[in-house]
Amino acid sequence: MSLKEWEMKFYPKSAAQIVAEGATEEELLEHALLKWKGLRKEEREAYGLQLSSRLLYEESNTYADFFVDGHSCSLCEAYNSSCFKCPIGQFLPHRLRLQEEEEACLYEYWKLLHKDDPEPMISLLEKVLAWVKGGKCNDSQTS
Repeated sequence: MSLKEWEMKFYPKSAAQIVAEGATEEELLEHALLKWKGLRKEEREAYGLQLSSRLLYEESNTYADFFVDGHSCSLCEAYNSSCFKCPIGQFLPHRLRLQEEEEACLYEYWKLLHKDDPEPMISLLEKVLAWVKGGKCNDSQTS
């Protein structure tokens, strides 16, 4: 398997492309969630991929790579990296008030980069997606 095959399954369209197509909040969240599910260790291993910091690459071909960053995030692309406009920032407004920088999902991203653990981001995206699907009326927002 290869990075190209991984992308076909977990990142079939670029973040810029899905934004240009006018994706809804739900579609943006589903796009992000699919990518993050593909970053699970068992999925990476099935495709022969390694993750080093924010770089996903083929073990056998270091020239085939994919950056896990704001440019590959459909939400960051759609909201110009403004966490105040992003559904995650709206879901977790208390985080934005506590941080000097606009990074509502920084903790979850950090867990991937430093602990090789995509599950916190997957969990957050699933919660935000459910909240958006429910009409953003759930007051029991947790981090």
